[in-house]
Amino acid sequence: MIKNKNISLDLKQFNEILKLVPDNKKAVAKSLITEITFMSKTLGELKKSNRKDRSG
Repeated sequence: MIKNKNISLDLKQFNEILKLVPDNKKAVAKSLITEITFMSKTLGELKKSNRKDRSG
């Protein structure tokens, strides 16, 4: 649940960029932004987990 809230906050930050995308490409842009945001959060969690495994 917290992860979804963080993703939602990040998606809001992309709204300004999304305004620049032509209307006929907004659906694709929204989908890409959602995937990028999810992958970024997931990668951050994996890096944190990896550091924890190495140190402990």
